[in-house]
Amino acid sequence: SDSSDISSSDSEGESEGDEDGIGLDNSKVEHISEEYTFEFNDMREGFTESITTLLKARFIPNPTAAYQVACDITSQTAVGTVIVCEGGDDVFAFATVLPLARHNIGAYNNGLKDLANALNNVNSKYYKTENSNMILSCIEGTQKNATGLFLSHRFFNLPPQLIGHLHRNLNEDLGWAQGMSESDDGSGDGSSAEDHSVFKLIKHILVLSPCSLTQINEKSSNQSKSKSNSSDKSNKKRKTDRNSLEAESSSSSSAGCKQLLDVTGSTSVIFDNFEDEIYFQEATCSFYFTPNCTMGDACIDTPLCVSLLPTSSLAACVKGISELISQ
Repeated sequence: SDSSDISSSDSEGESEGDEDGIGLDNSKVEHISEEYTFEFNDMREGFTESITTLLKARFIPNPTAAYQVACDITSQTAVGTVIVCEGGDDVFAFATVLPLARHNIGAYNNGLKDLANALNNVNSKYYKTENSNMILSCIEGTQKNATGLFLSHRFFNLPPQLIGHLHRNLNEDLGWAQGMSESDDGSGDGSSAEDHSVFKLIKHILVLSPCSLTQINEKSSNQSKSKSNSSDKSNKKRKTDRNSLEAESSSSSSAGCKQLLDVTGSTSVIFDNFEDEIYFQEATCSFYFTPNCTMGDACIDTPLCVSLLPTSSLAACVKGISELISQ
């Protein structure tokens, strides 16, 4: 596994005395250096609690629902990587691809159902569009067995040099699983090659990324412009992504999503993690949405961007992430 030493230090100046006569004669405070060795490990059950904590912090507020998703993530040992301190079980970051044909994935599955319901709504402007049909075929259609769900989360202060290795390791895991011969058991964990055969079918990746939109405050200003220039035809062409989102939100909220917007190629999406931008750029199509949480507590409580890309694009994504970090 890869490792990286991260050093930090704190120091204090020397003091020989003070005005009150109370001093530290000739005493010194030593310069202290601490080194941390990070490891990249395969998934295992011992990481479940720590991954639950990561999920609760941003995605899934309900502890039980977060724990159920974490169990799905750690139960798959063939594909999936975590970053921990050497010898520890505290997870600083993880990345995995879960085949939709095998995993229910709890709250994430419910969020995808919300998205599918919204896209299937005949009143939606995305009903039966090309991008909508591509996403739906992967969520619930003919391509579901060929689709994997990409999940990744990390602490925001994770050393940047580790991020590229995390995504490279995951891509290598997936390539290894897809290349296994049925006559081999190269898993190292006692499972047979047959358990990894599901990955041979994976041709599409759905990347779920927490995000937000720019142009948050443009709705009111655009409305006032519209009133003062109602006769100006060119003004009708100045709709922003945010305007479209607001219009779509009202019709989609009862059909699955609170908000829904086709953001393919858009510059209005701001991702929590910079590496998600690379996957977004390589995507065939992308939708911004906020789950409606119609499934009770087992829901995702944050806006998401779902990006669809072929598995063949993963290598280019890993390269793009590494180049961005090295700049």
